[in-house]
Amino acid sequence: MAADLLSMGAVLPDSVDAMRTLVQQAWTIGRKAEALDLALKAAALWPTDPGALNLAAAACMDRGDLAEAGRLLDRALDLHPAHAEAHVGAGRLADMTGDTPEAVRCYRRAVALAPTLKPAIEALALILMRTGQMPPDLARDGRLSLDPSTVARLRVAGSGLVATASGRVIIIDPGWQIATGHHYVANKALLLECTGRGQPVRILACATLDKEQWSRLGAEACLQNYHYVVADSPTQWLRGLGWNDALREGLEAVLTPDDVTPEDTVIVHTTAEHEIFGLLAWLQSLGSRAPQVRIVLRWPPGLFAPASERPLAEILFAQAIGRLSRALGDRVAFFADSHKLATTFTALAGVPVRQVPLLLEIPARARIPRPSGDGRTVVFAGAGAASKGFLFLPEVVRRVLARHPRTRFLIQTPSADPGAVAALRTMAPAVTLVETALHGADYHAFLRQGDLLFAVYDPDRYGFATSHTMAEAVCHGMPVVTTDKTTMADELRGFGGGCGVIVERFTPDHAAEGVLQLLDQYEEFAERARLVAPRWRERHNITTFVETLYSV
Repeated sequence: MAADLLSMGAVLPDSVDAMRTLVQQAWTIGRKAEALDLALKAAALWPTDPGALNLAAAACMDRGDLAEAGRLLDRALDLHPAHAEAHVGAGRLADMTGDTPEAVRCYRRAVALAPTLKPAIEALALILMRTGQMPPDLARDGRLSLDPSTVARLRVAGSGLVATASGRVIIIDPGWQIATGHHYVANKALLLECTGRGQPVRILACATLDKEQWSRLGAEACLQNYHYVVADSPTQWLRGLGWNDALREGLEAVLTPDDVTPEDTVIVHTTAEHEIFGLLAWLQSLGSRAPQVRIVLRWPPGLFAPASERPLAEILFAQAIGRLSRALGDRVAFFADSHKLATTFTALAGVPVRQVPLLLEIPARARIPRPSGDGRTVVFAGAGAASKGFLFLPEVVRRVLARHPRTRFLIQTPSADPGAVAALRTMAPAVTLVETALHGADYHAFLRQGDLLFAVYDPDRYGFATSHTMAEAVCHGMPVVTTDKTTMADELRGFGGGCGVIVERFTPDHAAEGVLQLLDQYEEFAERARLVAPRWRERHNITTFVETLYSV
């Protein structure tokens, strides 16, 4: 049948399953080239179907096109995070690129999502056997024979392959109110990681979140968001801070005392002071049924308040942390994603605040550098905020092109100053503007087009807060330009292996000089970034993040 269809140019199948069958038949009779072409056509015919995207990704891996395979798998998992076969494909890709820990994570997730999926079981068993991680009672004479009886045993003995933990995970994230950005990435990664550990997950998001987004992760849009309060007056700010009943009321509406047990774990992964008070009131109402609680603090208290009110914010915040600690004892633990923020909170609140790795989701492959003769591409990624040096870019572009005329700039512009955007638009074709927000596969594909990242951020805002964009760039093997007295500079000095330029001051002149210095010595900085990237990926990922939360 396959030979007839391929030779006669018959009408293609009308479903992904039928196309997969045809691909397998073509491969079996030795028509490998046609089989690969058909698999790629599946992705074109069904561009949102995870089965079609996974089929095409497998074809790309067989042809050696790992970059395109990664793009297809990223797309599949963006649209369908719980698709087990796509996780198997991602594991295979990670294994092919030498990232064994990521391959194990992918296969574990696949087995947890689909405990009877034979390819997932076989792939996980083989890689655990190869790396010496297979439980002894599941191995046979030091080898694993994947005959039907062994596969059946592995299905039954899932606890030997997939780490399990008791209780549910409840993710409370009123800050997740838009489709793109850190909150979506964090919630998706936590969902998959905790599911892979055998824990059911419940995600509570902002009530205004679009249904298409929360339904993708099986979340509930039910909470009011007070995370980023823009205060017109100290009175308004204090009302949002000290009398925030909206979050408590939202939690009580969906999580009654009977819905929560002490075996459950509540994770609040990106929070500031406005949410602490609502959490405190809700947790106190649970009494002896209060769950384990893990809170990750991202911003110093009062960052979004009038400057005159920040001392008061620190006092109120310390009181809230202290009351939470006294009420829950060892059932609550606090974390921050920068060393400076953790030590500041510890001193301020009088309770331990531990540093946690960044919660990143990095595709399992590094950016492929272009030949040294090509003009370099400078990337600005994320929202076009003044605190991220966006207003400096027109002057930086002019200065850089004067010395390196073949340089190109790839710049995202969401939320950017219209005047700066207009100035940059006049600099085409050296400047390409991307005026839409990106996430997931599209975001990482955008980032990997660059040769270096512009991350000259304001120390007043980023002296404590971290930059996921910078960490993601380093994980992709890109050198960076950043500002002194920021957490990014601390990371580059302490763990970055010299893979970037740190400019002394947050000014257009210093920003331009930093980019020029990196371009002048690009090969040296790029080699350092290439060497340090695996260490960053090993340190900053969802598995190390969750393990740190559970280690207390």
